[in-house]
Parts: sequence; structure tokens; C-alpha cells
Amino acid sequence: MKPNIPRRPPPQRRRTNGGEDRLSNLPDEILCHILSFLPTKNAVGTSILSSRYLSLWSCIPVLDFHDQPHLHSPQKFVEFVNKVLAGNKSPSIDTFKLSFENCTDLEPISSVNRWIEAVIKRSVVKMELSVFANHVDTGLPLKLLPCESLQVLKVGGDNGAVIPVSANSFPNLRVLSVCLSDPDNKVTKNLFTRLPKLEELTVEAWYGKGDECFGQFWFKFVAPDLKKLHFVLRVMDDSPYYDLDFKIVIDAPRLEYLCIEDDYYGDYLVKNKLLATEVKVHVGEKCELLCFGHTYASADRAFQLLSRVATAKSLSLSYETMRALMFAHRDNNLPTFHFLTKLEVFVRDDRGWHLLSYLLECAPNLGCLVVINKGNSEERDVNQEFYWGKDGDSYLQGDFCWSIVGTSPTCLLLRKNKIEIRRLEKKEELNKEDKYKT
Repeated sequence: MKPNIPRRPPPQRRRTNGGEDRLSNLPDEILCHILSFLPTKNAVGTSILSSRYLSLWSCIPVLDFHDQPHLHSPQKFVEFVNKVLAGNKSPSIDTFKLSFENCTDLEPISSVNRWIEAVIKRSVVKMELSVFANHVDTGLPLKLLPCESLQVLKVGGDNGAVIPVSANSFPNLRVLSVCLSDPDNKVTKNLFTRLPKLEELTVEAWYGKGDECFGQFWFKFVAPDLKKLHFVLRVMDDSPYYDLDFKIVIDAPRLEYLCIEDDYYGDYLVKNKLLATEVKVHVGEKCELLCFGHTYASADRAFQLLSRVATAKSLSLSYETMRALMFAHRDNNLPTFHFLTKLEVFVRDDRGWHLLSYLLECAPNLGCLVVINKGNSEERDVNQEFYWGKDGDSYLQGDFCWSIVGTSPTCLLLRKNKIEIRRLEKKEELNKEDKYKT
């Protein structure tokens, strides 16, 4: 969006000892465009360069605020933002970015909500908010208002946000990334079903931050044009998460990328035929099945989810997901992955290798296999060895053994397979990587 800059005569050519001053000879529109890539504090700082730059910053439709220079004085940061918004002459705001890492009082939060309202009234197109109250309960969340012009909305931080869920609140929103704390079912059942032009969605939901956390919670993702969905479900460490039940509905016929990070074992219902090319599943990280008495039915949800993404071309399964699949595994109940060409699995010690054999049998067209061994933090270093054999042979990696019973899976008999085995240490650093081709 072009800034509203009053026309002025072209500046006279200036010369420096090094030659012509080309920057000063540029039109105001181009200089404003260059300044729009700077943080707003730096853009305002250019006003000391010369009289020509004195008011250029006020015509920039891009506002990018960071409170890091004012971490010990939030009030000074609030005053700075107030002055910039009051002095900005652009009739509309293309981008509004706010990073407020020390917003612990009611007054700064109230100011943030006034800023949000101000840029929405000026038809903001892209808004990114990251507001941290540092776990202080301000009792005043961020408040967003309906906005027809908004196309990109990203809301992060730990202060919480109130987002309107009525129809036509954000009719042109294409990208949404939001972090929610103990969200109400009214929000999670309605917000993500009323965004007709949504293409990319990232949702991070935290439960257990409030006093009570139990019952059934719903998430509904219904979007006809949605292409990317990243769903993160987190449960606080000290929360009684065994009293929770999550229901997740996904109705996105054009979905291409799906990533699920679920501390619990949510019940996923995928409507229509999922055509996602790439799928990543990481479920059950906080649930030790045997220790906390989770039933077979809970772990079986991982199997149900796997069957609903069986059309993927690329599939990644975390160690926790493999653990759940092993716990609930029944012979011959895995789906057939007819389109799968790349499989990535995480294993630990000797666990996960047995299930891997069954997965390979269900992937007849697999062309690339990546196995990542997540050893224990106190585990000694072992030599990496891998033996490739025919029917009935063992596949070894150091002290670990992968044995295939009977005939080798069809996909391993192909001549263009690629097998990659990695070893991750306690800091998730790649210690050694071996690649094998057959």
C-alpha cells in the first residue's frame, strides 16, 4: 500500500567525497519503502539525518515495535508507541507488529488494546502480536475486534486473547496463528469454522493454567481452502490431564500439510478424504500409559488417527507416537499406505524396531526410510553399524537389533530405496549420520 506523501520538488543532487549521494536523490516513496524494513524505533531515528528525513517516518504504513530497549521501563515504551501512532499520517496501516515482553501491569495491557483498536480502524492488513505478562495474572486479555481488511493475524505470548467468533468477523483472513490458554469450547468450536478464506492455520492451546481443568474440550477445523494445519495441544506438567478428553474435528478437503503435536491422546475425526502430502504425528508425550493407568482405548486413538492419514506421501512418527502404537498394536490392523514414499520414525533403545517391520509391510511403494534413534541422556556412546540382508536376516545398529521375521517387506526389495539412520544425543544434536542405498 502506497504511503500518503505530499509531493515535493525533486531534491538537488548532492555529492560527497566518495561521489554522488544516490540515496538522497531517491523519491520519497522509495525512501519510505526502504525505511519500512527497519524497526520503527530505527525508522524514527533517521529523522536526525537531515531535514528531508524529519517527517518521512510518519508516512510509513509499516509499524514494528519491540520493547527490548525499554525492558526495565514499560511506561517509556508505551509512551513511545503512543507518540508514533499519534504522529503517523498514513491513512491505512499495512503491517502492525508488536513484541511486548514485559507487559505485567494493567495500564500497559490497556494501552495495547487501544493500539489494536487504532490500527483496526485504519484497515490493517497484517497484525502480529507477542505480549508476555510473565505469568502474572493481569485479568485483562488482549481484545481483538472484527476486521474486514485483516489477512494475516498472529497472536502469541502468555497473556491470553479474546477473539471474536461471530460470522464475518474476519472474512478475508488467509493466515492465522494463535496461542490460547484454557480456551472455552465456544471459541474452539466456532472460531476455526468461520474463516472462509483461511489457507494456513497454527493453533497452540494450553490447558491447566487455570484453577480447574477437566471435562471434554472440542476443536473444530472446518475450512474449504485450508492448505496447512499445525495443531499443538499442551497440558501443564502439574495438571490432572487424565480427567481431560479432547475431540478434534478436521474438515479440510484441500489440506496439503498436517502437523499434530498432542501431549494427550485426542480423539481425531477427519472428515472427507484427506489428501495431505506431508503428515507429522507427535502424540502422548505427557502420558505414560502404564504408569497412569491409561486404557487400551486411549492408545488406540493413535491407531485411529494413523488410519485417517493413510493417504499421505510423507509421514513422520515421533517416539511417543510409536510407543502408543506398540501398546495398542494388534496384528494386521495397520492401514495400507499406498501413496507413502517417505517414512520417518523415532525409536529409543530397542523399542520401536518391532513395529517398524509392520509399518514397512504396509508401505509397498516406500522409497525413503529415515530412522532416528533417541538414546537416553546417560546412554554410553555406541558404534553405529547397520547390516543389510535378505529374508530373515537381522538389521543392527550398535547394541540394538532389528529382526524381520519371514520375508522382507516388498518396499525393501526395490532397487532405489534410501535408508538413513541417525543418532540423537541428549541435546538433540546429530552425533553421527549414516546413509545407505540399496
